Amino acid sequence: MTMKLNAGEITRSEVYGILPEHIIVNHENNSRTPHSLEETVALANSIVEHGQQNAVVVRRLSDSKEVELVSGYNRTAAVAYSNQFLNLPVPLKVLCRVIECNPEEAFLKSIVENLDRAETTPIDDARAQRKLREQYGWSETRIAEFYKKSVTHICQTAKLNLLSNNLQQEVINGNLPATTAIALTELPEEVRETVVEEAKKPDGKVSTEVVTKKVREHKNANGKGGKGRSIKELKNFLEELTGPAEKASVKGLAEKLLSYIEGNKTSDKQMLNAFDKWCKEDK
Repeated sequence: MTMKLNAGEITRSEVYGILPEHIIVNHENNSRTPHSLEETVALANSIVEHGQQNAVVVRRLSDSKEVELVSGYNRTAAVAYSNQFLNLPVPLKVLCRVIECNPEEAFLKSIVENLDRAETTPIDDARAQRKLREQYGWSETRIAEFYKKSVTHICQTAKLNLLSNNLQQEVINGNLPATTAIALTELPEEVRETVVEEAKKPDGKVSTEVVTKKVREHKNANGKGGKGRSIKELKNFLEELTGPAEKASVKGLAEKLLSYIEGNKTSDKQMLNAFDKWCKEDK
């Protein structure tokens, strides 16, 4: 199911054919990982044979006769590759939908399109959210509402920006699960890549169990393992899990636990039933 997000008000658009050299590409606005060379070549051959099936989105620039790419980086790159390397009799133009919007709206539009296509990795999301935070001044709450995730999820995703480029690439390639990558940030920066290499299986995938063990050992060695939580800290954690973006089973269990902690007539039996329901629904 696609995710419907609000990218702001975008005016009526028009479609044009534009040579790729007349399209300004701001790589900071590309909210997803670009295709590999092999994928670009495959897409270029497909466009030459079958045509460009979907228009990219560009925006008008008030101080230039050129346009700036909003979304569709890989299609634009494929057309550029075709013109440069495939010896075409006539250069291809990029089919573009031209819109009127400001830079922030353009960036949001790029995020929405890639999320609707399910084409982003956790690293893409972390980078995009960092830009919303640092360049456009968005709060964690606003980002969470936009992505329809909990604030806790957004804060955890932000930790992926702390990883080296090599480790981020492992996440992008699917070798390192995002949750395991986030756990790695508990380790000193200088040992993270070594731990990942030690945790790699023959197929190149990283063992979550090995990384978790290393993180636990590091915490214990530094007196951080097994730290108790206060009731206040526990309540704050549970309250973050009661938002509308959480799974029904998680939200229901968190609400029951809060009621139980606060003594709001939630019996031991009701609490056990809530745990049982969560275990069944979470499978």
